[in-house]
Amino acid sequence: MRDKGLLLIITIVALVFNGPIPCQATEIDWSGSIFIEEAFQDSDRSHMNIINLKMGIFAGEKENGVVLLQLQAPGRDPKTLEEVDYILDVYQAYIDLLINSSTMIRAGRQKISWGTGFNWNPTNYLGADQNRADFMVGRPGVDALDLEFNWNNALIVLVLKTQDSWYETGKALKVNWWLSGVDFSLNCYQKGDGRGLGAEFGMTVGDCVTYGEVAAKVGSRRFYIHENSEMERASDRLYLHALVGANQVLNDNLTLIVEYYYNQEGWNHREAEAFFDYLDTLTASERITALGKKGALLAELRQNYLSFTISKTDLIEDLTLSGNILWNVDDHSYQIRPALQYDLTQNTFFAVNANLNYGKSRTEFGALPYNSYINARLAFHF
Repeated sequence: MRDKGLLLIITIVALVFNGPIPCQATEIDWSGSIFIEEAFQDSDRSHMNIINLKMGIFAGEKENGVVLLQLQAPGRDPKTLEEVDYILDVYQAYIDLLINSSTMIRAGRQKISWGTGFNWNPTNYLGADQNRADFMVGRPGVDALDLEFNWNNALIVLVLKTQDSWYETGKALKVNWWLSGVDFSLNCYQKGDGRGLGAEFGMTVGDCVTYGEVAAKVGSRRFYIHENSEMERASDRLYLHALVGANQVLNDNLTLIVEYYYNQEGWNHREAEAFFDYLDTLTASERITALGKKGALLAELRQNYLSFTISKTDLIEDLTLSGNILWNVDDHSYQIRPALQYDLTQNTFFAVNANLNYGKSRTEFGALPYNSYINARLAFHF
C-alpha cells in the first residue's frame, strides 16, 4: 500500500462524510528549542548542538497539524553509524481531519505511545521504543494513520503503519473504557509474522496511581548467540510481557515511581552465558560492535527488571533533582541515572544527567562500562 494512495483515500472519505470543507482562516504558530550539549564518556568528550523547530497549524482555536524538525550538528548517520556534519530529521509531520464530532483521523509521521508504563510499554506495538539509554531523548514519530472513534463510553482507536503489502502493514486496534473509576483497555495487533493481544489499566487511590499492561506476542525478532555465532531470529512461540507500577506523590514536591517488568522472551541463564562466552572470543573492537547490538535492547535482554524513580521539584527555588535505578533482577547488575535541572529563566534551563553502569563483567550492565557517561545541556525555548 502506497502512502500517497492512502492519503488520497483519507481525503475522499473526509469529503464524503463532511462534504466540501469550508474555508477557515489558517494560522501558523512557530515554537522551538535550542540545546547545547557536552558529553563526557570515559576519557572522551563530545559536543553537539540540537535545534528543534515546531510548526503548529491552526484552523480556528484547534491545532489541526504539526511539523516537528530536529537538526543535530554534528550528527550520526542512522545507516552507517558514522559521524557527519549534521543530521536533519523530521520527528513529526501530521495533519488531523475531523470527520464529525466523534470521529478523527490523524495522518502522517506521529508519536504513537500506547501503554501506561514509564520505562516499558509491552502494548506499544507500532510506536517507537523508549530510549532507556537517555530518558531526556523523546520518542520519534512513526509514519502511520490513526483513526479514533468515540462511541458511548468507549474510545476505539485503529492505527495503520503502512508498508508495500497489506500483510506487512502494521495494524493495531485498541478499545478503551472508563469502568467504575478504572481506565481499562483491550488491544491487539498484526504486522507480518508478528501478532499480539493485550490489555492496560490505570486507577487512582488517594495520591497513588497504580497501572499496568500485559501483552502476549509472537513473531518478534530477537538477537541470540547460536553455536558461537550471532543470529537474529523471529520467535515462533507465544511470549508474555507484563508491567505493573505505582506513582505515589509523597508530598507536594516529592514523587516516587516503582515499576516491575516481566519479559518472558528475554534470555535465560544459559542463553546469557552463551553470549558472554561468545564475547570472550572477540577482539576489543568486535566486542564493542557486539555490545552495541546488545545495548539496543537495554533493559529487555533478561526476564525480570525493577525500576525506582524519585524526583524532587523546587528543592530550592527552580531546582529539580531526580534519580532512577534500573535493576536487572536476574544477574543483579544495575544502572544509576541521576539528573539535575535548574531553571535559569522562564525559557532557559541548565541540566546535568548521567548514566552509570555497575555489575560483574558477565552481566547486562556490567558488560557496558564504556556506555557510562555524564551529559550537560543548556536549553533555550522560544
